[in-house]
Amino acid sequence: MVEANVFGRDRAPGSRRLICARLPGFTLAEMLIVVGIIALLVSLLLPMVARARETAKQTSCANNLRQIAAAFIAYANDNDGNLPTPASGMQGDYADWIWWQPMRAGTSKYGDGGIARHGIGQYLHFPVLKMDTNGFMTLASPNLSVLHCPSDDGASHKNPSYTFSYVMNVDIASAPTGMQQPPYFARSLQSVHDAATKILVYEMDPRFLNDGSGQLKPQAQQTQLLSIRHDWGARGLSDQPGNDNTLKSPTNSAVPNTGAYGNAGFCDGHAEPVTRYFAHTKSHYVPVDTTTYPQFSGVP
Repeated sequence: MVEANVFGRDRAPGSRRLICARLPGFTLAEMLIVVGIIALLVSLLLPMVARARETAKQTSCANNLRQIAAAFIAYANDNDGNLPTPASGMQGDYADWIWWQPMRAGTSKYGDGGIARHGIGQYLHFPVLKMDTNGFMTLASPNLSVLHCPSDDGASHKNPSYTFSYVMNVDIASAPTGMQQPPYFARSLQSVHDAATKILVYEMDPRFLNDGSGQLKPQAQQTQLLSIRHDWGARGLSDQPGNDNTLKSPTNSAVPNTGAYGNAGFCDGHAEPVTRYFAHTKSHYVPVDTTTYPQFSGVP
């Protein structure tokens, strides 16, 4: 007797039966559920990844400021305690903390590397000389990454010629040549009262980045604000003077989002994130003891 197998062929008696089983598959509804779950997980994870990346950039930025503050201290130690001038304006001063102006940053009129050989540049270990293909020593292009916050793309600087992210607190600086030194300017690190609380250098909001000097004193519509680019909670908030959406500290009409934070370097060499309220309060940007100069006591 001959039987038909599952493939339609005759099967001899006693031979094994071939069974072709159909494997189960996903239905359309099941596929849509899986895709929806994956999309939900991605939507939850992406902000966490972006936030973690920004935290890493904030840490790198703070490390830059720590190196810059240490370079300021080294400069002062080699100059009888005197601090450099604030690098304001296109003309500049010989004692500027950074020779940022395009005509001075490369080869100066003195025949040496401008940015690498003057101000704090000489303490940031920039290379000055390199050997060219002919075996001659020439001026090198220094790696200036320490002067750039990794979250600052440089596209929105008020002055495109000033490409760096950090500025010196003008109230800590020495006065430029030919200018009278205000009584509350530091002149030297030794004259800074409570150095661990006095801001020496900070990352400025790029809308106000014009040169190497930063004025932390609140001024209506003109305050050179601490940048809050690293504060994830402040993203998307209106950041115009008179707006205070963070509600973490008292409102100041010239300083919006006073509870949001950015990085600053201090006169004792450390760096840390601080709120705008902290940075733009007199006791943290004016270097003097307010008991000696009571007109500078209190908050803005």
